Amino acid sequence: MDEFSAVDSPAITLSDYIYRLAKSLDRWFYDDPGREKAVGIRSLLISLVYIDNIKERVPDFELTVFNQHRLFAVTMLLAAKFTEDCIIANSYWAETAGLELSDLNTMERKFCEYSNFDFFVSDKQLRKLKYDYDLNGILQHISASPAYLKP
Repeated sequence: MDEFSAVDSPAITLSDYIYRLAKSLDRWFYDDPGREKAVGIRSLLISLVYIDNIKERVPDFELTVFNQHRLFAVTMLLAAKFTEDCIIANSYWAETAGLELSDLNTMERKFCEYSNFDFFVSDKQLRKLKYDYDLNGILQHISASPAYLKP
């Protein structure tokens, strides 16, 4: 999975990067009156499932400091596209994620191949996240503004 690895580890922390991506997804959908603002959180949670699924499908997969930012950029984009059934411009997302458009397109295509284009996430998989990750910590960091998450 070398196509996901950066030459250097990014200067921005992973939590700050995910925060930026989640907020950007919310801004993209903000003008659509029929949508809630929590697209970023949903996409983050689903991207965790996507990454877990890849760990099972690709035996030599390893999450590292060189690929984690790029993997979250791709999986959050795919999660938003799949769950929101809406087009998100890859050019917008590449700029948001700090990636070259051609790199994002390549990674998106490769991730689709690795996942066998299976992006459905069951309720059971989402409930499993509660046990596998510190979701309270993730949500506290991402929900810096009280209006971000609905009660």
